[in-house]
Amino acid sequence: MKVCDINPYIRFANSNHTFLYPKHVCARDHRLFFLQEGHAHVIVDGRTYSISPGTLMLWKAGTDYCFEADQQLRLIVINFDYSQSCSGQVAAMSVLPADAFTSDLVLESVVFEDAELFNTPLVLDNMQRFEAPLLQIASDYITKMVYFGEYTSAILKQTLIDLLRCSLTRNVRSSKAIQSIIQYIHNHYACEITNQTIAKE
Repeated sequence: MKVCDINPYIRFANSNHTFLYPKHVCARDHRLFFLQEGHAHVIVDGRTYSISPGTLMLWKAGTDYCFEADQQLRLIVINFDYSQSCSGQVAAMSVLPADAFTSDLVLESVVFEDAELFNTPLVLDNMQRFEAPLLQIASDYITKMVYFGEYTSAILKQTLIDLLRCSLTRNVRSSKAIQSIIQYIHNHYACEITNQTIAKE
């Protein structure tokens, strides 16, 4: 699949979802979470992340995950497909215990050719800029105004593309900074170079 082919089908969306998943689970469709309140750890495919308000999480169907928290978490939750191919499966789908989940339960297997970022689980902090469009999706899904399916699909596609662009911008900035440091060291190798001088430059 390519990014231009994304045409999301939103199966469930909620902006005030409170829950704890004390056990490892998997879902049949893709999951997007935005943490609004609370602090926790999320274990995704065996890797543990600390999450706090503003953390955005995205992973594909069949991903093993578990939230560990001492308190209830408040999240925006969106269950979706990247295409409309399974839109006949309209009911919200409960998660299943990871040890009982098999790959044939996955509704939609997707591999992106031009967006490697979406092929692995994402746990990104400081993503507050995405809260407003995700809240809009949840609001329209709940009220089900005319054309809510098309409207929320369009917002989610734009959000996913914005997420890709944000990630690319971060990577470009990081790459430019690294290249600048290397160039500075190359130009001043005969001088005494400290972390402070590099930071100042």
